[in-house]
Amino acid sequence: MDPRTRYTGEPASAVLPGCGVPRRREARVTILRNLHEAAGDWQGTNLMRMMPDDEYSPSAATASVGVAAGGHAVTVAYTWSHEGEPQDGVLLVTAGREPGTAAVAWIDSWHQNPHWMVCEGRLGDDGDIRVEGSYGRDAGWRLRLGAAGGRSLRIAMDNLGPGMDYQVVDASFSR
Repeated sequence: MDPRTRYTGEPASAVLPGCGVPRRREARVTILRNLHEAAGDWQGTNLMRMMPDDEYSPSAATASVGVAAGGHAVTVAYTWSHEGEPQDGVLLVTAGREPGTAAVAWIDSWHQNPHWMVCEGRLGDDGDIRVEGSYGRDAGWRLRLGAAGGRSLRIAMDNLGPGMDYQVVDASFSR
């Protein structure tokens, strides 16, 4: 047996040279690479609107990105306010079951509560994670999370439903 596959059971061609890590696991880790580089604290602006024709309402925002579960997950805790009332949320981001896919568990004091919403999607060509989840038969959210290699952080949220698909939140952060 090839020593590189001793613990994985993968054929040698499916294992990264010199480390015994299956290539498909490496593809999954790639999903989180930009977020790993974004670990730490961020400040920025949250823009939010209720309906597609409404003006965006800005508020100060913070985010804290952490690496969890031995690097297999990333947490993004964020704060913002609406009409002077503090709000907060948490995203738990992992690679999905298939290479190139992502899964996010999301809860937010304003948009998504009292239960987690599980969202699934893909890593875009631009490196942003794009996932969708449903809160009703024909209603849901699309989340986009980008970290630009640790240089900036952006969280965008779109409301989805019959005859509507519009951005509700656009939060941009810097260090």
